[in-house]
Amino acid sequence: MIRAISHRETSVFLTFDDGPDGDNTERVLDVLRERRVRATFFLIADKIQGQESLVRRMINEGHSIGNHSWDHRYRNYFWGRESLKHWIVSAREEFHRLKLPEPVGFRPPAGVVTPRLKRVLDELREPLVLWNERFYDGVWAWNHEKAMRSAGTIEGGSVVLLHDRQRAGRGPEFCRTLSAYIERVRARGFDFEPLSRELCKGDLL
Repeated sequence: MIRAISHRETSVFLTFDDGPDGDNTERVLDVLRERRVRATFFLIADKIQGQESLVRRMINEGHSIGNHSWDHRYRNYFWGRESLKHWIVSAREEFHRLKLPEPVGFRPPAGVVTPRLKRVLDELREPLVLWNERFYDGVWAWNHEKAMRSAGTIEGGSVVLLHDRQRAGRGPEFCRTLSAYIERVRARGFDFEPLSRELCKGDLL
């Protein structure tokens, strides 16, 4: 179970959940391109249709992708082993059908980890990727104060959870905050890296 990358003392890993989002993902990608940052996007497979160009842009600009389930529905946690397995594998197969790179691993919606989920992921040999820094920005607006507090204390190897899907009207402020956060973290001497499957598997050894 990955929460941080222990041997990357000078790197921070930005990750974005719940996309692709037609309203805000492009804004996030613009900020990352301007700041020359590569990140990781954990994608909901059934949201890719109609947003393929955004996902292609992620790949072309050097970002990595992860599996955030087929549909992000929490009811899947209460179903049997085979249904849970299908929930994960169907998303992975959609990435393959679209000729996307192999996902770095699986991030469960809301970070819910059950014994059955862990057994299924072990069977699939799929890294479980969580985080050690978050802002609950899918619920409450991410602002400059919260971002600077984190940027002033974050440690190397940290995996940061953010969401490229934002509530209506919050996107521009989120992106301004993201830009300032990147600048402050860099000023403390850290680089930004995208996650890779090798990194996630390696930290499990």
